[in-house]
Order: sequence, then structure tokens, then C-alpha cells
Amino acid sequence: MKMEITTTSRCVKIASLTGLLLSPIAQAEGLLEDSKLNFKTRNIAMYLDEDIDKSGDQFAWAQGLAIDYQSGYLADIIGFDATYSGAIKLGANDNFQGRDLLRDNDGKAEGFNKISQIYAKAKLGDDDLYVNLYGGWKELYKTGSLTVSHSRAVVASYQGISGEVGYNGLRLRGVYTDRFSDRDSPEKVRFKTLTGQKIDNIITGDLSYSWGKKNVVNLFSGESKDYLRRSGLEFKWLTPVSEISKVGLSGYFYQNDALDNWEGMAFDDKANHYNLNLDYMVGSWALTGSYAYTEAELENGLGMFFWDMGKNTDGNFNSKADGVGTDFNKDGETMVAFKAMYNMANAGVPGMMIGASATYGFGMEYQGADIDEAELNFLVMYQFQDKALKGLSMMAGVGPGYSYVIDSARNPVIENGDWEKRSILGATFVIDYKFNLL
Repeated sequence: MKMEITTTSRCVKIASLTGLLLSPIAQAEGLLEDSKLNFKTRNIAMYLDEDIDKSGDQFAWAQGLAIDYQSGYLADIIGFDATYSGAIKLGANDNFQGRDLLRDNDGKAEGFNKISQIYAKAKLGDDDLYVNLYGGWKELYKTGSLTVSHSRAVVASYQGISGEVGYNGLRLRGVYTDRFSDRDSPEKVRFKTLTGQKIDNIITGDLSYSWGKKNVVNLFSGESKDYLRRSGLEFKWLTPVSEISKVGLSGYFYQNDALDNWEGMAFDDKANHYNLNLDYMVGSWALTGSYAYTEAELENGLGMFFWDMGKNTDGNFNSKADGVGTDFNKDGETMVAFKAMYNMANAGVPGMMIGASATYGFGMEYQGADIDEAELNFLVMYQFQDKALKGLSMMAGVGPGYSYVIDSARNPVIENGDWEKRSILGATFVIDYKFNLL
């Protein structure tokens, strides 16, 4: 009997010791077992002719590459992510800089590469109640008053710490950042004012509530230290009307407040922007009507709503006033727009959508002249349906427009009481391919 007890006790001790020894191994496996490795490519060419002799047309063509790794979690708590990005020069003219695709090395277009993301991450909780923390270089897409663009060859990133707390549909996020790496450069740079003075940091955050799949209300605020404060209210709502139709409403209100170091270059002390959009989806059609209005008074100039947080930043701005060839965000400007997209699946071409948009801005006044601007765009998108080409998509857009010629202070050129018009022609072609390596 004693022998049985002793043997059993020893077996229990050995099993416990084995469990302790294997536990770190099991936890380390957790770091790898949920890992993801993606390879993304983007072939993109962009062209813009603004009909101004001194600058000429802008053209750049690049092949973007990105290897994106996302780890699992050690002990279901800690992990890390990293992204290696690059752009290869395929073509460019002397005025390539405005397309933000390639590195500007003393006026010459060059390719580049960099580690665009590398950050640690930690999580607690579950899908209903959670806390997530991040530290390092990270893309901050539509986070508070900051964002990064996904429309170029490489995605920008910020250095800092960020986090979020969520409960069901309620989410609170916050960010502290002090460095930026742009989409067309490998450099890690400080934030700056419009005249080139250093901005120490940007602090921003947002509070949102979402319900259903397409409904959300978001409040955000952010501050470039001692320079500029931006606040905003955004909402989206979508509901079925019938078996084949849906209606949606979205709105965006943004406010800029100048702080002590603001130079008054885009507006004096305060600027507001309002945008309201009505969507109607029926059968193969998706239709959108938009309205926007801007208040941005500027003494001795035509003001504009400045949506970045300074130089070397990307500001979060979801209004339809963010145009393709020109932006409809000038002081006193009223914008009206209409967009129609048609799904070609019912016409025997699954995966293809075609459409057009028209935007008109009016109501601007400068030195007694009434100014307007407009653009028209045609768009084709295609998602390959073959399983062998899953992840491959194409997009092409082209369209004319017009706006006003600007002087060295970016104000309209006025001669004999009338403003000088400039024509615009823009075009974009993109091929995206993404596939999972892990």
C-alpha cells in the first residue's frame, strides 16, 4: 500500500514538473501558431496635367511591394507585427513629386525601401470586452485626427504608442506620436508647422459606437502641440428599403482651432467643414449625392480648410470634398456632387464595376471675383474571379476638370477683375495583387 502511494506521488510530481517545463514551449507555440504572412504588390501609375506652364504635367509610375507579418500572442497576451515596404521606379518625369509615389532625391525620382511598421502589441479580454495596446512604428488608419493613405505604392506610418478599449459596439482609442515616415520616402522625420518649425508631438483619440454592419457614430479630437486642434463628428447609417434596395446617410463635421504657434496661412483662427451624403443602392446600381460647405476666413487671401495636422502628417478627412484633381474645401465654397456605379455581373461580367462622378464647387469670392471649379471622373474596377487569380484586382480612372491659377501665396490670380482659369486632366491606373504566404 505504501509502495502504491509513493509511486502515485512520484507520478504526480513528474507530471507536474513536465507540465512546468513544457508550459513555456506551449506559450511560445502560441506566438507562432496564429501568425500571418502576406505579400502585397501594387503597380500604380498616376498623371496630372494642371495646364500651368511653370510646373507642367506630373507623372510617376511605381511598383510597390510589401511583406506584412502578424504574429500570434505569447501566453495569449503579447505579440509583434512588422511590415517591409518598397517602391521600384518604373517611370517618372521632372514633375513627379506631386504624385507621392517615388522618393525625391534632389529633384530625381528614385525607388526606396524601408521597415514601415514594427511594433509590439498586447491584448486582454475577449471580443465583447477588450483592451489592446501598441508601441512602435504603426500605420494609424482613420484613428482620431490622423490617418494614412492607402492610395499610393507604399503606406505611411507613425512612431508612438496607441491603445483601445472596447465593450460590445463602444470603442475608445488614443494615440501619442512624435515621428512620421511618409508614403514616398524612407526617412523618419519630425512633425513641422507650415513654415518649418518643429512640432513636438501629436495627441489624438476618438470615441465611437457601432451597431449592425454599416452603422457608426464617431467623435474625435486631436492636437498638434501648441499648433492646431482638430475635432470632428462622423456618422454612417444604412438600412434596407426592399429586397433589392438600400438607403444610406453619412455626415462629417470638422472644426479647426488655431493654437499659439499657428501661422495663419490657410485660415485665420478657426475653420469649419460640413459634408452630407445620401446613398441609394438598387439592383446593380449604387448612387450617391453629396453636399459640402466650408468656412475658412483668411485675411488678405482665399482661405481653405486645412485637414492635416501640420507638415509630415496625414489628417483624417472623409468628406467627399477630397477630390481627385482638386479639393473642394475653400472658404465660402459650396460643393455638390453625384456618383453612379454599375455592377456588371448582371451584364455577364462578374467582378467588374463601371461608373462616373461629377463634382461642382461654387460660391468662392476673392478680390471681387466669383470663382467656381469642377471635375468629372470615369472609373472602372475589376476583381478577378478565377480561383487561380484570387487577390488580383485592377482599377483605372480618368477625368477632366478646372480650377483657378494660383500665385506664390496659393491665392487665385486676378486680372482686370476676373480670375484666371486652369484646366485639369488626371488619370490613375492600379493593379493590386495580394496572397497569403502563411
